[in-house]
Amino acid sequence: MASLRRQWLWLGLLGVLGLGLIACAQTVSIGRLLADPGHWNNKTVHIAGTVQNSIGAFGEGIYSVDDGTGTVWVFGGHGVPGRGVRVDVLGSVFQGAQFLGRSYGVAIREQRHRSHS
Repeated sequence: MASLRRQWLWLGLLGVLGLGLIACAQTVSIGRLLADPGHWNNKTVHIAGTVQNSIGAFGEGIYSVDDGTGTVWVFGGHGVPGRGVRVDVLGSVFQGAQFLGRSYGVAIREQRHRSHS
């Protein structure tokens, strides 16, 4: 009886893990994203790279991320990381981005980011 319960517990855990993997955003290189922005438009993606430029105030702003294959602007609302900081970013891709009257083309609307020293 205990063995059967253990099997059901493992099956349940594997099911939850499987659902978690399905819900994860796809990791994509910035070069790939920029090569076909229409494909990625309104999709949630994960990128990783180094912050090249940042403009922010009061916890909001924009910053550019370079992963070696390209550079994309990220519109953030959870603090703006400084230049040279390595970041992982989760967000949705959109086109026609503008900030302070300047056009940035393809960009990512940040859901969250994590900085690495």
